[in-house]
Amino acid sequence: MGQATNGTEKVFHSTDGGSSWTVLSQGYPENIPGNRLLYDHDNGYLYVATDVGIFRTRVRWHPSGPNSWSKVSGSILFKVVTDLEKDYYSDRLIAGTYGRGIWIANLCYDDENPLIIDSDTEISSRREEICSDIIIRNNSTLIISTTVTLSKLGTITIENGSSLIIDGGNLKNGNIIVLNGGNLSVINDGAINLFSGDEVQSELGATMNIDNGSIDLIN
Repeated sequence: MGQATNGTEKVFHSTDGGSSWTVLSQGYPENIPGNRLLYDHDNGYLYVATDVGIFRTRVRWHPSGPNSWSKVSGSILFKVVTDLEKDYYSDRLIAGTYGRGIWIANLCYDDENPLIIDSDTEISSRREEICSDIIIRNNSTLIISTTVTLSKLGTITIENGSSLIIDGGNLKNGNIIVLNGGNLSVINDGAINLFSGDEVQSELGATMNIDNGSIDLIN
């Protein structure tokens, strides 16, 4: 990291083992000390703890390279953050602050517009968090065969005649509601990882099939 007094040079990035370096400064707050860097290898984001909260930028999986910095929202918005770790089970940041204790930040930015699945869909390649509710309707099937992380407050609703199948994949976080006539299946070593406050609800007339799979509560 560069000096805090230099408004144009803050964080440096290398793709060739350190032979050359690129300055990652767009959107980074000028003259604000950076106290800790954390690279999340799951989603390719680089986080920096600063005196005014946490910022992040993507340094992988983007055709144009690193994006500009954006602020991580939540309760630690304006606090002096001195240390960062990630809980890879719940996909949340754990932040140590100066005189304000330890805080937890959800990595997912909640989207108020639900993701509508109205035709057969499969998610088979690892992806970032899905930051919105999901509604499966129109007699459609959503198959998850990779790791998918929902927003901590997200909900998947399976409507009448529709199905959610966790086929060897891993669904983390959020809530699942299986309406009358809906189907939830967890098969082929698939798993649903529920954390504190998450739940699976099924109405009368809904079906659930856990065949060589599991629904686990992780405290």
